[in-house]
Amino acid sequence: MKIKMYVVDLQIPRRTKRIALLLGVPVTILFGVVAIAYASITTFNPGDPLSSATMNGNFSDLNSRLTAVEGAIDAGASNSPLGAIVWRDTTGAVVPVVRLLADSNPQGVFEVLDPISGAVWDMGVWNPPSITPTSLVGSVYTSANCAGTEYAAAPPPSRYSFTDASGANPGVFYVVPDGIIQTQFTPVSFNFGGGCAPWTMASVWGVPYTSLMTVTPPSALPGAPPYHPQPL
Repeated sequence: MKIKMYVVDLQIPRRTKRIALLLGVPVTILFGVVAIAYASITTFNPGDPLSSATMNGNFSDLNSRLTAVEGAIDAGASNSPLGAIVWRDTTGAVVPVVRLLADSNPQGVFEVLDPISGAVWDMGVWNPPSITPTSLVGSVYTSANCAGTEYAAAPPPSRYSFTDASGANPGVFYVVPDGIIQTQFTPVSFNFGGGCAPWTMASVWGVPYTSLMTVTPPSALPGAPPYHPQPL
């Protein structure tokens, strides 16, 4: 009996990939790297006695073939035309760097996705390190004199941290939750950090502060800086 397995790499963890292969779960093509493996195993008919040696042989054969397939896929992904990379620290451990923002100091300023808060922060690799929100966002209001519903004016995408430029919420950091769609409207007043004033411009996109999530910045940089990129 021949079992044909079509294996497509999605850059998922090796353990998850192995389970998916064992169960024959199809995976969406991400890097366009496809490998096909044929595994010949011993089959049993009704009434045949089960043998631990035969069963172990089947699993051993399947394991060796899956290992070969995974190695081929991993090798192919490193030559991905998408140029996918990961960032690593001085020990070689992967760190959740999104991108390099600036190289204005010897070790750089990075956007980093903090796994605890689930938010992206700007992190400067110097002594002492700096951890700041990615944006400073002004506030617009539905009533005069900065009253009524307060909106974050044109906030960054979901999960990118920011703080309120109006000063109405000092020391509080926010993110737009996943799935929240910004509303386009014409405010009546605004405060972008220079005090309250009437709004005289066109409409603006915003999210009510009551719809935002608060987040806490991490206390330290991830891993052991400095960081460096490496192809997958």
